[in-house]
Amino acid sequence: MLLYLIVALLATLLGSAAGMGGGVIITPMMNLLDDYNVVEISVFASITVLSMAVFATIQQLTKGFKITRVLIAVTAGSVLGGVLGSVMLSHLIARAGEDAVVAIQSLILFSLLLVCLFYHKIPHHHVKSPVLIGLIGLALGLIGAYLGIGGGPINVAVLGIFMNLSLRRSARASVFIILFSQVASVATKAVSGILTQVSDYSILAVMVPAAIIGGLAGARLNRSVSDKGIVWMYRVSVIMVMLLCAYNLCAAAVGLL
Repeated sequence: MLLYLIVALLATLLGSAAGMGGGVIITPMMNLLDDYNVVEISVFASITVLSMAVFATIQQLTKGFKITRVLIAVTAGSVLGGVLGSVMLSHLIARAGEDAVVAIQSLILFSLLLVCLFYHKIPHHHVKSPVLIGLIGLALGLIGAYLGIGGGPINVAVLGIFMNLSLRRSARASVFIILFSQVASVATKAVSGILTQVSDYSILAVMVPAAIIGGLAGARLNRSVSDKGIVWMYRVSVIMVMLLCAYNLCAAAVGLL
């Protein structure tokens, strides 16, 4: 229990501070620990990240966070994407074995994180079309729900590339997007019956409180740390998760042989 408390706390602290979301760390870490199956990990990560996003967003709003039309358009798209991604994940789990699901998720996540690590070298744009912005949100929500990660680092990179936002502003916007995409993801899991496939929710008794504390502390850290500090946290977190994904991919590949 203590180990999962530490994982949830550190993941959501980085998630709230650098826009990582938390799920991108929680999911591969829980796959590594191998105490729960893919369905359980997906549910626990979604609920934990949702808890973080709720409290981090509330704190951000009380400190002057602005909800713009662009953010609303991206978030609306991400909600629909969250539903579609959860449905796609359900089909994948039903049709493929657990090792196959972990391998697919790890490979896709590793590839996307590689792009995120060097996103600052990609030409940035300032998309203004509401339709395109909504489609970008749709893609973010779908990817986040399908991979069971919330989408934090991917959100940050995409917002920087297509909205020309700074890393600090992208991190704050990412948490807001994650809040609504995870609401959609958890609701879809409830409607589809995935939540009933989990027999023991006791782990959430330590993960959710840790996520709330991490979310609040991370939101404060985002406001107090320098821009270079935010960049450092983001890059170190991405590299750490890439290493986890590489290990999980290799372990899953061995299980498939």
